[in-house]
Amino acid sequence: MNLISNQNVPSYAPLCVVISKSTINNLTIEFVRQNGFYFVRHLNNYSLFSVPSSQNAWIFNKAPPSCFILFRLNIQGCLVTMNIRLERKMLSKHASNLWKGVKINDRHLENAFKSFYDAALYKFNCEQLNIRMVVPPATPQQPAAQEQSSLATNDFDNSFDGMLKDLFNF
Repeated sequence: MNLISNQNVPSYAPLCVVISKSTINNLTIEFVRQNGFYFVRHLNNYSLFSVPSSQNAWIFNKAPPSCFILFRLNIQGCLVTMNIRLERKMLSKHASNLWKGVKINDRHLENAFKSFYDAALYKFNCEQLNIRMVVPPATPQQPAAQEQSSLATNDFDNSFDGMLKDLFNF
């Protein structure tokens, strides 16, 4: 899912459009779009952010992660490419700030993540679908009270010989 490359944007490239920005503890991370591609930017370092497509959805062993978690994983991959390592809590704060900006400023990207999630969830549910025919165990019918009393009085039917007779139809 991650096609990530660390690169400096050439000077002849058009200006980047900042979609979202997060600053926590003097660390500023920007999510930018340039020429139809998305990048994570820190200072003058750029890392290509890969947008998932619903055609590339795969089957998860568990239910697929939410759109935000998928976004956060991509952000984490971009930051690792730029040699920036953050604690999970700090990473989640940055990703949350960036995701909020994406939801406001770039609905196309948000919808791409939703489409990917929906496709992955559909595939997961199709793989998990098991149809079982459940047949309840047969419970013996209790004879009516009148029949019970007549059976109890018949000693021959309750004896061992009577059972053999019934089994082998003598």
